[in-house]
Amino acid sequence: MGTYDYAIIGAILCGIIMVFGGIVLLYKGAIRLEVASKDPALTVEMFQNELKLSTRNPALGLFVIGLCFVALSIYFGQDMAATAIEVRGKAEGVDEKVTILLQSQWPIDTHEGRVHQVVRPQLDVLWVVVSAPGYKPHYKSFARSELKRGVDFGNVTLTRATPKVQPNPARIIELPEGVEAPPISDGGSFGAGGPL
Repeated sequence: MGTYDYAIIGAILCGIIMVFGGIVLLYKGAIRLEVASKDPALTVEMFQNELKLSTRNPALGLFVIGLCFVALSIYFGQDMAATAIEVRGKAEGVDEKVTILLQSQWPIDTHEGRVHQVVRPQLDVLWVVVSAPGYKPHYKSFARSELKRGVDFGNVTLTRATPKVQPNPARIIELPEGVEAPPISDGGSFGAGGPL
């Protein structure tokens, strides 16, 4: 867990302590809900004075502030959680293994080739790269708002970048009789410790 996670947990704990502290103070009689002041004890203005909430009961302020701590912590904490993204699509006209790569970019400024910066990654744009050996890769981007529906890159036709190498039977030499070639999966022994 990083500093951001500790800040979220701390804000949630502060909110819970304020709410339970208000309940304890009500129970002990230190504050009362019946006592209301003539002037507003708590006023909250939001959205450039479009929404204004006020109360004449100062005890309710403890509960409102505590619940605001909890609600805002949950709201800002959910953005860092990993969400499942469904990926759909089809690469056509490819006779090689197709690779789908999902990536995001966070550019970092450098000074004389040096970098010293803290990065807090945000998934604003997700890039899908469809590629195969010998073919030009296909790039498609998806904004954060589109990711809830999943990533559907559709039908992609990759174009060949290099000509396909065809085997030449005239250049294949047959093994002598009684000699078996090792399986392709066997690794070579160059540099390995064998008999001297």
